[in-house]
Amino acid sequence: MKYILFLVIVGCNASGRVVIGDKDVEPTAEPSTDTAGEPSEEPNEPTNEPEPTDEPPPEVESNKEWSGTRIVTFPLNDYCVDSLSETGIEITRDESALPYKARCETCREFYLLSLDPVLLCYETVTFGESVVVGIEDGFAGVSLYVFSTANNGDVGVERTVLLDADGDGWKYSFDAEYDYFGTLYPYIVEGEFTTTETSQAN
Repeated sequence: MKYILFLVIVGCNASGRVVIGDKDVEPTAEPSTDTAGEPSEEPNEPTNEPEPTDEPPPEVESNKEWSGTRIVTFPLNDYCVDSLSETGIEITRDESALPYKARCETCREFYLLSLDPVLLCYETVTFGESVVVGIEDGFAGVSLYVFSTANNGDVGVERTVLLDADGDGWKYSFDAEYDYFGTLYPYIVEGEFTTTETSQAN
């Protein structure tokens, strides 16, 4: 039995035409110029996260209110016994408290108090329309600082009084002298006050 071996020769000539055996075949399509593996579209740009439109809630600052009374007694010749009320707000965080903080760096709270009435004892005695006080926690206990302001604006400490706890409030008393046109008259002050928390939004 004879075997016949057929050889098929496939080649390319310089013109890009395909040769199969002895036949010259015209290519049916232009070669593709696309590079394999290239993405067909540009990558998407990263999207920015939307910024929040809601404003943060207002900061709430805690303050206190002061409510108190003073009984003032001038014992000489039983001259008079009178009373006044004290109402005020805490100013510890306010810039106006800075001169008083300089005089009492250990005070934890400062209050601006309004006094009513302004004139006492047959309108012969006055302690002014307002006063600034401070509260200090010391080794001996809780103290009340009463500040004074000179005509040139300098702040001083008029007196310091030790406080006694009384339920939710405080009591105090002190002796002093009142300068009435150069004459000093002794007087006694007995006071009590409470401070209550309030909240306000900035």
